[in-house]
Amino acid sequence: GLDISFIDTGMIKILPAGLRIAVEGNNNSVNNVQILEPGNAICNFTNPATVAGGRLKTDAQYWNNSYISEYVIKNAVQGKYRVKVNANGYYNYYGNHVPEAIRIVSFKNFHRKDMTIEVQHVSIDNQYGVVEIGEVVF
Repeated sequence: GLDISFIDTGMIKILPAGLRIAVEGNNNSVNNVQILEPGNAICNFTNPATVAGGRLKTDAQYWNNSYISEYVIKNAVQGKYRVKVNANGYYNYYGNHVPEAIRIVSFKNFHRKDMTIEVQHVSIDNQYGVVEIGEVVF
């Protein structure tokens, strides 16, 4: 096991959640992630908190092209959580077109005894605008 005895236990807090979805990829469209919740509420950059309790955190580390967004809802309801990105194409400095690789990792019942993990890999190329790239069924 992992030795964490040197960490002050007062600093460790378990944050269980019904659903956690991490979306990461090699392009900035991952910074424009949208989660369409059951009931059609949209959680995105301009609406990072929904009435149902969904929260979206987006981060970009431009120095290494690492892009990740994370959606969390403590009390997830049954239904489809649709993952969308605002795809705007990707060209490197030399003008070569590069397909976008995206990974969706979903944790159902995060930090609970019946937790499950699902991984989806998506490659998009020649799309423009808001594109649905996956869904997580809870």
